[in-house]
Amino acid sequence: MTSRAILETRKRPQVLVINIESPDECLVKMTGIDYNNESSVYFNRGYGVSEKKFKGIKEFKFPMPLTPDKLLFTTSCGDILSVRSEPIKRGELFLRDDDADFLKMALSFAENAAYLPAGAYEKNCFLIMYNDEIINHATGKSESTPARISRTTGIIEINRKQFIEFSIPMRVVILLHEYMHFRLNTRIEIEADFNALNVFLKYGFTKTEALYAFTKIFYDKQRKDLEERVQRIYDFIAEFPEIN
Repeated sequence: MTSRAILETRKRPQVLVINIESPDECLVKMTGIDYNNESSVYFNRGYGVSEKKFKGIKEFKFPMPLTPDKLLFTTSCGDILSVRSEPIKRGELFLRDDDADFLKMALSFAENAAYLPAGAYEKNCFLIMYNDEIINHATGKSESTPARISRTTGIIEINRKQFIEFSIPMRVVILLHEYMHFRLNTRIEIEADFNALNVFLKYGFTKTEALYAFTKIFYDKQRKDLEERVQRIYDFIAEFPEIN
């Protein structure tokens, strides 16, 4: 039985602690979306995979460095017994002024992407080209990548059709990944991955969201290089110190 609750999160960073009771074993799916925009997904969490069956009373924690004014929380089974808010913790970030400026822009853009029409968005000398598709300049054909950046200019191109399908944390990690290619002037994907994850996790986003973002976007069993890349990302996340 599906249960829902409208929570007054008021755009305040916090950890939501929600107790759910289910009399029967179930694979529970929990989502948190902007009450005013269903395309703005703050988390999408499953529990009960393999041996971890959910039954009885279970406490779930959702660290949320970003929140809307009102959050619609939905659980696919069980009853919502209680909800409380705890302070969120963050790791120590050593950012240059331009890094901090980009992070602020990325967070805002990720939250508002579902509202924004295609177009150019500029702030603090950073430019995002938000287009319905990304065109390969050599072939003139549409590319499948959700985003790319010029390491020369720092201009980020985003595939709007794909981007609005991602959760807000996924949008943030994509933007951070692209920025790190420019910031470090590197073509090496795993270097951009690790540096993006360092900022993402220290800002208070969860390991679950980080892993889900990279596996959903990049994992392809038919490509050995991507499979190895995801395994290295998984190891990095697993070894990262717990914050919340």
